[in-house]
Amino acid sequence: MNRKICIFGASGATGLVLTQLFLESKQDVVAFVRSETAQHKLPLGVITKVGSLLNRGEVECAITGCDVVVCAIGPRLSSPEAFCADATQNIIASMKAQGVRRLICLTGAMVGNYPHLSWFMRIMRSSYQKQQPSLAHDRSDQEKCVEASGLDWTLVKPPRLTNGKRRGGVRSGEALKVGMMSSISRSDLGCFLLEQADSQEYIGKQVVVQY
Repeated sequence: MNRKICIFGASGATGLVLTQLFLESKQDVVAFVRSETAQHKLPLGVITKVGSLLNRGEVECAITGCDVVVCAIGPRLSSPEAFCADATQNIIASMKAQGVRRLICLTGAMVGNYPHLSWFMRIMRSSYQKQQPSLAHDRSDQEKCVEASGLDWTLVKPPRLTNGKRRGGVRSGEALKVGMMSSISRSDLGCFLLEQADSQEYIGKQVVVQY
């Protein structure tokens, strides 16, 4: 089904892959980026919106006329600011104002309190929460915002992301065990997100996706 998809975080490493895959599937893609420089990274054929994620009017302008919103935002190593929860609240409020129901939000297997982690991954999560408390708290709050939104939401929680090619064999579920070797390529993750745009399977759920 042809849909109009709005992707937030479109210029990030994962967002660029998602944008290309959605374009290849003949979807109309609106890519929201935070700078003119980021705009130049995007593939031809996207509708580009440049603005601030914390500016409600600019966010709502991007969402207007869309059928599905994909939120792939996250802090960058060069600028580790805690903004995801506030930005996601803006996205949710804008979706409600525009009557857009379907929200697919990308976080991570170690975000929040996902219980099905190996002992090693639980240690890694605890260490991250102690070293980066504001970022860890922000991402956890982001998930809570999505879950309380009342929208047709899905939280997608991949483990370690790679730049490998599509290989298939992806597993998804609400209680998959995540260990030190768990991973998925951005390309296979993008294919899963594309499927979710039309799927009812994980609406109102958190789902881990990995090989």
